[in-house]
Amino acid sequence: GRLGPVLVHAEQLRFPRIVDAALDAALGLRPALQLTGGDFPTADGTAVRDYIHVSDLVRAHVLTLRALDDFEPLVYNVGNGRASSVKQVVRVVEEVTRRTVPVQMAPARPGDPPSLYTDP
Repeated sequence: GRLGPVLVHAEQLRFPRIVDAALDAALGLRPALQLTGGDFPTADGTAVRDYIHVSDLVRAHVLTLRALDDFEPLVYNVGNGRASSVKQVVRVVEEVTRRTVPVQMAPARPGDPPSLYTDP
C-alpha cells in the first residue's frame, strides 16, 4: 500500500518518486521505470541518494517547527547517512515483489548530482 493519495499530476508522471514508480513498473501499471542517468561516476553508474521515508521527513518538520525560537536561523539535515543507488532500490523492489522491474535508461537530468546524501 501507499501512504496518502496517488499523485497523478503531469510532473509526478514525468518524474515520480523512485519507489512508487518501481512498484508501478513491477505491477505493470507503467510500461517501465525510467532511470535518468546511467553513467554517473558511482559504483553502478546510477545516482546515489539517502532515501528516507516520508513519515520520517514529516516528523523532522514537526520537530523543527517546535524548535523555532524567534528569528534565529536553523539548519537541519535530514537523512540516515546510508546511501543507495537507484539500481540498488530497483533490486530491493524486485526482491520484495518477486517481480522484474522493467527499466528504460534515459539521459541524466540537468543538474543532477551523482551522489547526494547526509553525513550524520
